[in-house]
Amino acid sequence: MSDPNIYATDHVGKADYKGTRHIETLADLGRESSVDDGYAPKATIRNPLGGLSKQTLRVQVSAFCSKYGFQEKEDVFQKAALVAQTPDDFEHIQELSQEDLHALRREITRMEPKTIHEDD
Repeated sequence: MSDPNIYATDHVGKADYKGTRHIETLADLGRESSVDDGYAPKATIRNPLGGLSKQTLRVQVSAFCSKYGFQEKEDVFQKAALVAQTPDDFEHIQELSQEDLHALRREITRMEPKTIHEDD
């Protein structure tokens, strides 16, 4: 179930009867508006997987994999869903192997901005 107040759309700048702010990209989240367009200056997106139990998550991932022909990769989808559910706490997901944890740590390190220092 998604948050009724925020959702993505390709109709940026439109609002429904509740004054919902429509977001086209994640970069648009939290962007201050320079004009009073009737939208809230900041928006947040609730993690749609956040409130699901592990059992419900497993069932939904299994159904997705069956529907779209990914049964042979279901174990990867199951792990990915668990990480997506609590991305800031992936270190404590028991279903992840040491290899999985290493790959996630490496990915986070690759995404961090790097500073290049030139010799004077």
